[in-house]
Amino acid sequence: MLKWPDLTTDAIGHCRDRRVNRLLVVKMDLVGVSIPTLVDRFLMVEQWAREASGMVVVAMVVSPEYIHPQKFGVIVAADLGLVADVFSSESDALTWLSNYDPPD
Repeated sequence: MLKWPDLTTDAIGHCRDRRVNRLLVVKMDLVGVSIPTLVDRFLMVEQWAREASGMVVVAMVVSPEYIHPQKFGVIVAADLGLVADVFSSESDALTWLSNYDPPD
């Protein structure tokens, strides 16, 4: 059985392969899933950045307790070439994703 980070990786790869450049991941149902450590966050984002290959922008929606106060994963993502952000509101995530304008 795949875990949610693996499902996210698969979704990113699916988008990349089909030239879909934006992905919204909604995981508000993470019942019984522990809060990721900094190492967990780094490893997840590293995998996602590799899979995106600079071709997919990712907005993720999770419950507020899963969002690191300084958005560590978002910072790591940027350092690894992945444009991503995390939100506790689906409408905020959609707004960000739809307003993202890739650099030339």
